[in-house]
Amino acid sequence: MSLRYNFNVFDHALFGAEVELNQPTAHFDNGLGDTLKTGRDISAGARLKVDVSETIALYIKGGYTNAGATATTGGAR
Repeated sequence: MSLRYNFNVFDHALFGAEVELNQPTAHFDNGLGDTLKTGRDISAGARLKVDVSETIALYIKGGYTNAGATATTGGAR
Protein backbone atom coordinates (compact mmCIF):
# COMPACT_ATOMS: atom_id res chain seq x y z
CA MET A 1 0.00 0.00 0.00
CA SER A 2 1.39 3.40 -0.89
CA LEU A 3 0.13 6.96 -0.65
CA ARG A 4 1.67 9.83 -2.61
CA TYR A 5 0.59 13.45 -2.70
CA ASN A 6 1.97 16.53 -4.43
CA PHE A 7 1.19 20.09 -3.37
CA ASN A 8 1.97 23.25 -5.31
CA VAL A 9 3.74 25.55 -2.86
CA PHE A 10 4.46 28.50 -5.15
CA ASP A 11 4.17 29.06 -8.90
CA HIS A 12 7.54 27.34 -9.43
CA ALA A 13 7.74 24.95 -6.46
CA LEU A 14 6.20 21.59 -5.61
CA PHE A 15 6.19 19.69 -2.31
CA GLY A 16 5.52 15.95 -2.27
CA ALA A 17 4.97 13.42 0.50
CA GLU A 18 4.83 9.64 0.31
CA VAL A 19 4.20 6.77 2.72
CA GLU A 20 4.52 3.10 1.82
CA LEU A 21 3.80 -0.11 3.74
CA ASN A 22 4.61 -3.54 2.29
CA GLN A 23 4.26 -7.02 3.75
CA PRO A 24 6.65 -9.12 1.64
CA THR A 25 6.29 -12.89 1.75
CA ALA A 26 9.78 -14.04 0.76
CA HIS A 27 10.91 -17.21 2.51
CA PHE A 28 14.03 -19.30 1.93
CA ASP A 29 14.74 -22.68 3.53
CA ASN A 30 17.53 -24.93 2.29
CA GLY A 31 16.37 -27.90 4.43
CA LEU A 32 19.59 -27.87 6.49
CA GLY A 33 18.39 -25.41 9.13
CA ASP A 34 19.30 -22.26 7.20
CA THR A 35 16.29 -19.99 6.71
CA LEU A 36 15.55 -16.40 5.75
CA LYS A 37 12.16 -14.72 6.14
CA THR A 38 11.41 -11.11 5.21
CA GLY A 39 9.02 -9.03 7.27
CA ARG A 40 7.25 -5.72 6.89
CA ASP A 41 8.78 -2.79 5.03
CA ILE A 42 7.80 0.76 6.03
CA SER A 43 9.01 3.95 4.36
CA ALA A 44 8.14 7.65 4.46
CA GLY A 45 9.64 10.52 2.55
CA ALA A 46 9.29 14.03 1.27
CA ARG A 47 10.55 15.84 -1.79
CA LEU A 48 10.79 19.43 -2.94
CA LYS A 49 11.09 20.54 -6.56
CA VAL A 50 12.00 24.13 -7.36
CA ASP A 51 12.17 25.47 -10.92
CA VAL A 52 15.45 27.39 -11.13
CA SER A 53 14.81 28.44 -14.73
CA GLU A 54 12.60 27.37 -17.63
CA THR A 55 14.91 24.43 -18.38
CA ILE A 56 16.45 23.62 -14.95
CA ALA A 57 14.71 22.16 -11.89
CA LEU A 58 16.29 21.43 -8.50
CA TYR A 59 15.07 18.36 -6.59
CA ILE A 60 15.66 17.64 -2.90
CA LYS A 61 14.47 14.33 -1.43
CA GLY A 62 14.79 12.69 1.97
CA GLY A 63 13.14 9.90 3.86
CA TYR A 64 13.18 7.00 6.26
CA THR A 65 12.81 3.28 5.69
CA ASN A 66 12.65 0.30 8.02
CA ALA A 67 12.45 -3.37 7.04
CA GLY A 68 12.38 -6.55 9.07
CA ALA A 69 13.99 -9.92 8.42
CA THR A 70 14.72 -13.08 10.39
CA ALA A 71 17.58 -15.47 9.59
CA THR A 72 18.69 -18.75 11.14
CA THR A 73 21.80 -20.80 10.53
CA GLY A 74 21.80 -24.46 11.46
CA GLY A 75 18.90 -23.87 13.81
CA ALA A 76 20.56 -20.92 15.66
CA ARG A 77 19.09 -17.39 15.49
